[in-house]
Amino acid sequence: MNEIRAILDGKGEIDDKQEQAIQLLLDYTKQKDILDKEQSEYIQKIMEDLKFVAVQRKIALIFSIIALVISISAAVFFVLRLFL
Repeated sequence: MNEIRAILDGKGEIDDKQEQAIQLLLDYTKQKDILDKEQSEYIQKIMEDLKFVAVQRKIALIFSIIALVISISAAVFFVLRLFL
């Protein structure tokens, strides 16, 4: 009878240790999920910022081209006025 109690007590200790290990794994998984979510949000923000910068660069390029066309047009009109 004492042997059975000793075995059951030992099993109870093993069960407690397994429950603690499972709880530790669950806590780790929750923390990892939170970190993954934060990283995903951060990556999404970076992607949005990069898209915004790309749009700004396109707009700057368009205005530069327009300014170049206007400058060339002004030079052409100036030269034409000299000869006409």
